[in-house]
Amino acid sequence: MLLVEELGYALKRKAKIIAEITGCSESFDAYSIMSINPDGNAIKKMIGSALFQAGIRHKDIDYIKAHGTGTEVNDEIEASIIDDLFGKKPIHKYT
Repeated sequence: MLLVEELGYALKRKAKIIAEITGCSESFDAYSIMSINPDGNAIKKMIGSALFQAGIRHKDIDYIKAHGTGTEVNDEIEASIIDDLFGKKPIHKYT
């Protein structure tokens, strides 16, 4: 289970803080109802936006936990996008 809580409330109740969401972005490329555009540009832009909001760079990322869509084609595109943007440095797993 993941509980996301506003920082002020967590501090007020003296919760143990283990992570903070510092950037967020979303995307829908309208390529297909079932498939990601193979060029990955919309997802790359979305990742860049989230990194910008967080004030971090691609090289600051050490671990990526990708959910994937559960289709071979889309998972290959997502893996390719991660490799293009981050190289082989971060560990990335799909579940």
